[in-house]
Amino acid sequence: MHASRRARTRSFKRALFVLAAIAAVVVPYVLVNASASSIWHPTADASISWNWQLQGTVPTNTNVQMFDIDGFDNTAATVAALHGGGSIAVCYIDVGTWENWRSDASQFPSSVLGSSNGWPGEKWLDIRQLTALEPIMTARMQMCVAKGFDALEPDNIDGYTNSTGFPLTAQDQLNYNEWIAGEAHALGLSVGLKNDIDQTAQLQPYFDWALDEQCNQYSECGTEKVFTDADKAVFNAEYGKSTSFCTADVAAHINGVRFDLNLDGKTYNPCGGWTAPPTTTASTTTTPTTTASTDSSTSSTDAGSSTTDSSTSSTDAGSSTTDSSSTTDSSSTTDSSTSSTVSTSSSTTSTSSTTTSTSSTTTSTTRLPTTTTRRGTTTTTRPATTTTRRATTTTTTRRGRG
Repeated sequence: MHASRRARTRSFKRALFVLAAIAAVVVPYVLVNASASSIWHPTADASISWNWQLQGTVPTNTNVQMFDIDGFDNTAATVAALHGGGSIAVCYIDVGTWENWRSDASQFPSSVLGSSNGWPGEKWLDIRQLTALEPIMTARMQMCVAKGFDALEPDNIDGYTNSTGFPLTAQDQLNYNEWIAGEAHALGLSVGLKNDIDQTAQLQPYFDWALDEQCNQYSECGTEKVFTDADKAVFNAEYGKSTSFCTADVAAHINGVRFDLNLDGKTYNPCGGWTAPPTTTASTTTTPTTTASTDSSTSSTDAGSSTTDSSTSSTDAGSSTTDSSSTTDSSSTTDSSTSSTVSTSSSTTSTSSTTTSTSSTTTSTTRLPTTTTRRGTTTTTRPATTTTRRATTTTTTRRGRG
């Protein structure tokens, strides 16, 4: 009888082992609660060299401190190679639009698919339907973890400022973005706030760094000051023909780089760096547990300048070479001697303006006609008209991929 129990016990253990092996194949990542000290916290007190490429073969010998690449299109081997070169690997995923070419595209119910965002094969998502979207987005983040990525770049998280086909509000966007940040942290990923410049004050406490596109071109770099004041790194991508913006970026402790609009590795002109500490710092606070609300009538200023950025023809092998269609000034050299200060503090920094609320006053703005081409072939003509900002869903596909 005793021997029989032992045999049954051995059989039971073997069955558990088989089930565990199956689970390991089906679920490639086990959910863990990561400590804040284990998450990458890039700071603003020293410049950080970085690169960003979403198309083409990613070079792994660039020796930059951070490399942002597509999470679906790159393998664990590529991530490991970046780590071998000393780079933090950032996983780009789209959390605000549906992309018809992704392997999980069929998992999105039709009810969450809205208007086109101007890029072929992409549609805005109804971010209010969290029950439908959360499992899909969590699985995408788990994919990033399984491949060994250190951080997350969630794209198109400012849908409420665009014509999505849904009546999204500023609060809807805050709810979704805060959930994205919390889920990334729970999985051990550092997470950056991508654009969403009108909500930087509310969202800064939840995000570890910020990535903006064309903040100089659209005169909005000042919105990122809440991050640098909190000693959190800010990365800026410009797509114009000149690196004249570099002086302003370095002065503001923003890590600026000129890329081509397609982010295909053909243009890479980094601005250089700094070593002096930021002029202002913020007191340290604990991670917020409440959501700061903002009024849906918040207005943003979008410069009406006419800018056309065409794809360039030169090839950049990943080093700090210049695009043949541009003239690089002295500020576009790579400051390879500058080291990054990376904070591993378990606390989250925030500025005193964290809970700043916006006015609900409706602002009328007259826009001059202009045509803008941004990261691809999307062209938007804005006629001279008077519009109500934020009170209605207006705007176009902003900057790059959102």
